[in-house]
Amino acid sequence: MNIVYNDTATREIHYIINGKNATRKSLVMKGYRCVGPCITAVANVTISNVTRLWSLNSTWPSGKVPQAGEDVEILPGDNIIFDLEDSPLYKYIQINGRLTFKQDAPKLKLNAKYVFVRAGELIIGNETNPFLGDAQIKLYGDRADMHIVYTNAIEAGNKILANTGLMKIYGKPRQSRTRLTRPAARNDKTIYVSPGLSWNATDRIALPSTTVNYFEIDSVTI
Repeated sequence: MNIVYNDTATREIHYIINGKNATRKSLVMKGYRCVGPCITAVANVTISNVTRLWSLNSTWPSGKVPQAGEDVEILPGDNIIFDLEDSPLYKYIQINGRLTFKQDAPKLKLNAKYVFVRAGELIIGNETNPFLGDAQIKLYGDRADMHIVYTNAIEAGNKILANTGLMKIYGKPRQSRTRLTRPAARNDKTIYVSPGLSWNATDRIALPSTTVNYFEIDSVTI
């Protein structure tokens, strides 16, 4: 009852045991998350050289831009540019073509419960032209939401960004790594680091352990 897979409506199993047959000494119950393949096959299609904007009705087979709460699929072969400053909250986004964040946009935000880069590509910036704006992929959900299940043996849970295709994300170059120049003790409000870092107020930084004990890590907000 505490694990929800692809059926959130059914959480009970009812069974009747006939005790009259003395030759049957045990009861075996096997649970299957899917009957047959859990997810359907995806066609292998070359990605189009023609790009289309997410915000245009003509981009979508339905004739309208996806609305809040809907499932969205970037179809095999499609080449779509995401250009929404703050998208509606979508339920499930599956990428089987190519989804690229608009390169010159100052701010883009994709809101969803699940994002699955399955047989396609998710691109934000590139090696020679990193994305210099504010790009966000914000995930929503809770423990009781539906899980993504790939096979009877593999599940990905919920509230996830999963990738079995290709993801390339290049942001503004920053000098972010350093060593402490003085030891940092418990409850310290100030740490001492090397100069020349491109850290900003509200950045969250990680302080990894100098030992093999992973419990000795910490994260703080500037």
